[in-house]
Amino acid sequence: MLRRDHNLMLFILIKALVSATVILFVTWLANRSPTFGGWIAALPLVSLLSAFWLSLGKQSSREIADFLTGVLWGLIPTALLLLVIVLFLRYHVSFLLSLFIGISIWGVITYLVQAPQN
Repeated sequence: MLRRDHNLMLFILIKALVSATVILFVTWLANRSPTFGGWIAALPLVSLLSAFWLSLGKQSSREIADFLTGVLWGLIPTALLLLVIVLFLRYHVSFLLSLFIGISIWGVITYLVQAPQN
């Protein structure tokens, strides 16, 4: 039992370190080149990394497919969130207010997209 707990903790630590490294790299890149950093951030790194961790965690193909289907449904509200934030920032609205409005719209759209599925 102790060995299994040790392996689980090591696995969680590795997941956290790899995930944090990806975030740090994208942030570093965005500081050097905002456009390229944004493009890299838009890659499905988090989704694919999460699917990879799920597969290592012995999730079934069906569960991983369900997870990725959820990611697909999340693209619509996420695209609108980013669009709203960009538009508001272009019109010199503060970042925090733009973020708040974008997240609020994201929440409403997410609810509307998820409602037919429930």
